[in-house]
Amino acid sequence: RAVAALGSAGQHIEFHIYGSRSDIAAQRLTLEIGPNILVREVPATMDIVSLFASADLLVLPVNFDQASVNYIHYSMPTKVPAYMCCGTPTLAYGPAAVASMSYAKEWAYCVEKQDQNAIIKAITTLASDETLRRTLALGAQEIARQRHDAHRVRLAFHGAIKKAAYGL
Repeated sequence: RAVAALGSAGQHIEFHIYGSRSDIAAQRLTLEIGPNILVREVPATMDIVSLFASADLLVLPVNFDQASVNYIHYSMPTKVPAYMCCGTPTLAYGPAAVASMSYAKEWAYCVEKQDQNAIIKAITTLASDETLRRTLALGAQEIARQRHDAHRVRLAFHGAIKKAAYGL
């Protein structure tokens, strides 16, 4: 709704939502509420990091309803490291109580209340502040290097398994 409102107010903005082939028809009916909101199928052969890097802003959403909060409370979406390393700033939108939002506070612009005006303000701020966008993107990349590098993660996992198995 925030993107539709910004478009109606004359802002040049598009929101591309990517989903799986099986869900596209239902998602279009629900989510394409304005001409500037487009639901698309995730390209089968496209490198997802390249897709993320081609955007101006990424959105990491979490639903606010209690069932969603209970479901994802301690979970981390697998796309988070790709969001972090692609060089595109992220707007995280969801309740503060979930792990992904808590983590996003370190590397994304966060809106933790269900409020259309707060989203509009966040999008407007990010669109107008190139320094903020660059700071968020570079900070996310650095945290991704420190915490999500495959070599480092493998070594840490190996050490944890070794410690559990041998008490070392």
